Amino acid sequence: MKVHFERCAESFTFGLKDIVTAEFKDVAVEAIAAGTSFLEFSRDQMETWALQLSVGEISQKDFEWNMASLRDLAAMESLKAAGLSSVRIQQFRGRLIGLACSSAKKMFVV
Repeated sequence: MKVHFERCAESFTFGLKDIVTAEFKDVAVEAIAAGTSFLEFSRDQMETWALQLSVGEISQKDFEWNMASLRDLAAMESLKAAGLSSVRIQQFRGRLIGLACSSAKKMFVV
């Protein structure tokens, strides 16, 4: 299942670039760094939950709730240092959570 998770992580990375290009161009370098840090920070939990999702131990809704629980723990230090407002940082966090959920869904839900 790890191979599938690697594809999920790749999907997340490509999606992150799309989000940054579309919505966070003014802080692109910092946003990529923050998104990459989020993936690294949440990787173990995300991998565990994605595996549980893939074998039907948890639902897509449970996976999304679990991922949302990481929202406040995701440090966005690079975006804070770049002077991004709290509102935009929260928007970015929300987009990361949505991206993580959609990446997992593409890879694991039939």
